[in-house]
Amino acid sequence: MTAGLRSASTAVKTRRYLDEIPIEEFYSVDVAPGIPFWICGGIQDNNAWCGPSSEYNRGAVTGSDWFIVAGGDGQYAVPAPSDPKIIYADSQNGFIERYNRMTGRSHFIVPTYSGFMNTHTLSRQ
Repeated sequence: MTAGLRSASTAVKTRRYLDEIPIEEFYSVDVAPGIPFWICGGIQDNNAWCGPSSEYNRGAVTGSDWFIVAGGDGQYAVPAPSDPKIIYADSQNGFIERYNRMTGRSHFIVPTYSGFMNTHTLSRQ
């Protein structure tokens, strides 16, 4: 079960999805310093997200205060220690994205190689 709660009768004749309860399962959580500080994390089957710890202008933090920083089965979302406006996030199959909180834009991080790359590991023994 992911993304919320479901209810079933004893005889399992009826099922009900309880979408009014905002529950998610985080794989991991990290924070970025600041006031408010930012909470980021990867959610099972539901992207990687970040949101504020508090909202001084309106009172309570709501779901609309949170934003997606990477798609897929979000696993990690970590603000850069040197610049908390930058968030690194990954998803299944090792895809890594760099998200800029100020611009709302992200791009995939892919290693590049110059010259010959040996794809085999050799042992001296």
